[in-house]
Amino acid sequence: DGAVRAPIDEWREWCALRAAYDAAVTAGGLELRRLAFPHAYSTGNSMAVWLWNTRNEYALSHAISRWLLAEAMAVGDTEAIDLCTRNCKLTVPTRTGNVRG
Repeated sequence: DGAVRAPIDEWREWCALRAAYDAAVTAGGLELRRLAFPHAYSTGNSMAVWLWNTRNEYALSHAISRWLLAEAMAVGDTEAIDLCTRNCKLTVPTRTGNVRG
């Protein structure tokens, strides 16, 4: 929602979104997973971009992008696979140095 929170609170928000998605997928199987993914992707990608570009929370953003890539591959969303693959290849600045994605 654009509100600035501590990084741990951003992570909790992401975990809540994932938990809701996982519960729906568990209940509905692959077809529901394919239907739910675009919504999770839109929200997750927006969050990852905001965390990366505005908040400089690179590790959190990268973790979200990695999960989105795995889900995109699971549901066969080629456009999401392409974008998430590029995002996951970005170098992630950390306190101890840069990590190749």
